[in-house]
Order: sequence, then C-alpha cells, then structure tokens
Amino acid sequence: MARASASDVLEPTSAGIRPAPRISKRTVAALKEKGVNIDPATAPKDVVALDLAAFDVIVNLCEDNIPGAEAIPSKTLLLNVPIADPMGLGEPAYLEARDKVEEMILFLSEHFHRAKDWAYPAISEAVSQQTTPAPRRRRPPLPDASRPAAF
Repeated sequence: MARASASDVLEPTSAGIRPAPRISKRTVAALKEKGVNIDPATAPKDVVALDLAAFDVIVNLCEDNIPGAEAIPSKTLLLNVPIADPMGLGEPAYLEARDKVEEMILFLSEHFHRAKDWAYPAISEAVSQQTTPAPRRRRPPLPDASRPAAF
C-alpha cells in the first residue's frame, strides 16, 4: 500500500517477525479491494534478513519486539504501532488490519510530505559568510492529531 500511495516520500520494505510461509488469500483479497495487487507467490520476508541500521524509520506493527532492536542505531526512528494479527480470523479482521496499516501509511506520508515541503528560512549572504555557526534547525511539526490520518 505504501508503494501505491506514498512512493514519492517513502521507500517501503516489508518483513515479518514470524513470517508466514506464504501470503494469505485473505490478505491478497483485502489489498485488492484497495487497488493493490500483490503476487500471492511472493514469499514473506523475515526481518532478521534486513540490515535495520540502513533504515531511517522502522514501523513495527507487531506487539512483539523486533529481533535485534538493540542494535538499531539511535538515528533510526523506531515506531511501535501494534496492529492485531488477523491470521486465522475471519475477513473482517483482515479488513480492519488493512485499514489500520493504511492509516499509518497516510500518517507517515503526510508527515514526510510536510517535511519535504518545509523550507528553512533563507540566510542572507552576509550571515552565511560569518564564522559563527548557523542556528540549529527545528524539525517540522508532526501532522495535526485532529486530522483523520493521525492516530
């Protein structure tokens, strides 16, 4: 879903803490309803196969801790957003999980769009030639919590 809706600000990679041997038919169907087509023959990846230090942001959608989380560098933002695993439950659980993942993607997309579009105040040439360091830049604000994409 992130590739389909936010590829201009996100480079998504998906992996599981305990990946299933295959993508479930209900997952494929739930995503297809949103216009996202995935090949059911695609094998789910295990998070331990990834170099977690290479990521700027890691979103853990599981209630369990990520194996090797202690090695994630402090520069990497780790967001824990537990979403109930629908495995073994009926179609409504898959749709609910899909919708919660979509909310998280929209939240991140909005945040990174704001950050991408946020311009630092221009510094005059006279100031830029000074030997004193430039003032520290503030981070862009997080999306307004009252908006639907925010949790």
